[in-house]
Amino acid sequence: MFAKVHKCAGAGGEVRRIVAVCDASLLGKRFEAKGRVLDLKAHRAFYEGERASVARVAELLDGCENANLVGEKAVACGEKVYGKSPRYEIQGVPLLVVFKV
Repeated sequence: MFAKVHKCAGAGGEVRRIVAVCDASLLGKRFEAKGRVLDLKAHRAFYEGERASVARVAELLDGCENANLVGEKAVACGEKVYGKSPRYEIQGVPLLVVFKV
């Protein structure tokens, strides 16, 4: 898997983290179904960070405000941290997006 942490300023000026995780085998590919597009070629830079183990992904997800997880392995890691969450699929590729408000 690849994992990348993005940091941005929140509404109150605090630093918020977005963790993006993608199964390595999916990076650089494009998927489309029912009018939805998952373009991991055009958005490669959003996901391509460090190579990460399951333990490292869990560490990155701990305490993050938002997460974007793509692929079987990445979503499984997210579900270990957040519990079973609603997820969706595009052309058979599972996605899990988590927002903490």
